[in-house]
Amino acid sequence: MHDIIVLSSETVTKRQNDGRNKMQKKWCLLKESDGARGDKGRKKIYEVIVDGPIVRTSWGMAEKTNRQQEVKNFFDEAYARQAAFLKVQEKIDKGYELAYSA
Repeated sequence: MHDIIVLSSETVTKRQNDGRNKMQKKWCLLKESDGARGDKGRKKIYEVIVDGPIVRTSWGMAEKTNRQQEVKNFFDEAYARQAAFLKVQEKIDKGYELAYSA
């Protein structure tokens, strides 16, 4: 049996071979560095990924693949989605722009 991926504006749902549904949502935010922390004018990237009850964040310079990461586990997916939404809003308030979400 093959993996089936269904895209919508809300979630990316992947049905795995064993029949379990796995919900995932990703936001990618960009900001130009103001020079306070890093080289002025360089692009900074911040990614937030919800994978079930897990929220993964990564950040750093967009030009580099080496980025800092953080993983947080929540009681269930609803709490994880809420935490991710708040993190995305916090970054937008700090001047980041939403590049894309999936």
